[in-house]
Amino acid sequence: MIRSWLIEGIALTSILFGRIFCGLICPFGTIQDIFHRISPKKIEVNRIDKLLRYLKYGTLLLFAGLVIELTHIWLKVPFMDNLLLFIITHDEIVFVAVSIFAVSILTLSFFVSRPWCRYLCPFGALISISNKMSTFYIEREEKKCIECGICEEKCLTGLNLINREDATSSIECIRCFECYAICKRNAFKLRTRIRRG
Repeated sequence: MIRSWLIEGIALTSILFGRIFCGLICPFGTIQDIFHRISPKKIEVNRIDKLLRYLKYGTLLLFAGLVIELTHIWLKVPFMDNLLLFIITHDEIVFVAVSIFAVSILTLSFFVSRPWCRYLCPFGALISISNKMSTFYIEREEKKCIECGICEEKCLTGLNLINREDATSSIECIRCFECYAICKRNAFKLRTRIRRG
């Protein structure tokens, strides 16, 4: 059972920094990073990357449906009652399927940075909107940027940081602060939406 303090902590960090849980705290994200860093070969998925990012909203709807059915908030959610019954009565099959899926994601992370976070994570999809209203955010100063591209190479979710002024405030940014740390020109600044005076 999920502890209330964990939910409260994630909610608080999301309000303050957006998807910082995804970028710096999530253990599965960290494991994916480790696998990707030790891999000698990387694969670019530019052509289908944008389309694949919508998949996580589908998994969010699926998980939401299961939670609603499980908690009886709304009885007889279409298809969810049968799916939940299958999960409960075939737990061994589900465990094997989930294990195979997890291994597949980790294998894919050798070649693609953060595939689960980019394309499938329902929790990331849920808290992604916090990037648009978080108290603190990252902003790129165009005058200091020399467009060397190092930040884009280090970006864990493969964002176009140079050509998009709002990239670090987009719902796809996981607040890993890689761009902030790697930029030698200090073009990335931590800003606040709180207005003084």
